[in-house]
Amino acid sequence: MKIIKKINSFLKQNGVSWKEIEYICANDEEDETFLVEKEAFEKTIKNYDTSDYEFFCLITGMDFFFVGKDWWVTLETYDGQSFLYFHKRPEKPKKTFDISNLIKGEQ
Repeated sequence: MKIIKKINSFLKQNGVSWKEIEYICANDEEDETFLVEKEAFEKTIKNYDTSDYEFFCLITGMDFFFVGKDWWVTLETYDGQSFLYFHKRPEKPKKTFDISNLIKGEQ
């Protein structure tokens, strides 16, 4: 299976699509963040199979972020393996907590 198909399948499982990606960014080994053109990303990975997944992340030395309106997916490499994670922006809570209650007696 091609990496792009695996990413698309993962997005679909989480109720979103490739078209909903607003931008892609990547962090390098020094934790600097770069914008990655969506079309260039697609063109670059279209020939990689999922067996090349870890290889692709390792040779680029980057973790990738696919960002939508209120969600994002990370493609991260750890210990020679790559993982996709889906994150959704949490809703703002209605209840407020007075944090000063945590530190009693300190002002």
